[in-house]
Amino acid sequence: MTREELFQQAKKIEPVSGETAAELNKKNDLLVSIINKNLEKRDDIEKYIGSGNIKLMKTNHDNHINFMTSVMTEYDPNVFSETVLWAVRTYMARGFKKEYWQIQMNEWLKIFRENLSKKAYREISPFYTFILDNLDDIIETNETDG
Repeated sequence: MTREELFQQAKKIEPVSGETAAELNKKNDLLVSIINKNLEKRDDIEKYIGSGNIKLMKTNHDNHINFMTSVMTEYDPNVFSETVLWAVRTYMARGFKKEYWQIQMNEWLKIFRENLSKKAYREISPFYTFILDNLDDIIETNETDG
């Protein structure tokens, strides 16, 4: 899949409502705390993020939720798709594996389902499904462009 095709896929995602953005923004710290705790307690996490990268993983989660809250509200498919490409490329260069992205995206979805309203989950989940469904293409596009 090309960069343009990823962008076209991202254009199908709808921005979240102001209500969902407010709910997510209000719970950002809690959600980051949960994902950090859940992933840090995994016995195999360093296999997916590289040795000594726990602090970097936590920084990624912090940056991730702040970016996602912003981009989902003022949605620009180009900014979203380009930033996803950049984040995956950058963190993989630091030792993070494809499996980390799968684990992380699925964990975010689980946390959202357990801690946000049904409406918020319904509006937020397409962004994460996009990343999960296109992860192989994201990695391939980075390798081709790199």
